Amino acid sequence: MHEALLSTLQLQVCYVSWTLRHAAFVIKMITRAPLPNTLNDFSDLVRTIFGQIYDLKYISRFCGGLSQGEIGVVGLSRLLNFEPVGIRHQAAYDSLLIGALFNKMKQRRHDIEDDRSASALY
Repeated sequence: MHEALLSTLQLQVCYVSWTLRHAAFVIKMITRAPLPNTLNDFSDLVRTIFGQIYDLKYISRFCGGLSQGEIGVVGLSRLLNFEPVGIRHQAAYDSLLIGALFNKMKQRRHDIEDDRSASALY
């Protein structure tokens, strides 16, 4: 399905990584089927559709000082001293925020894209 999605979008890429917010919603729209009942089955489906992904909440556990319990992207942006621009929770705002937070976390921990973080879900 990942390859079908890429060919449908006519992307010619060798390597694709995704940062996602609301992956379950996107998967539900793409598959038009009920979501899997277990986290393992859901994780397998995420990897099948998107390939390699990075879950900010999962990654924050490995970036010293960022694991503060149940934290959202707005709270995470405060901890990383990043002030996003725009209207909160609109598509462009969320996309910019997630990408910027991922890059901020990479600055704190350079091995963030290793196998431990890739495709692991919180």
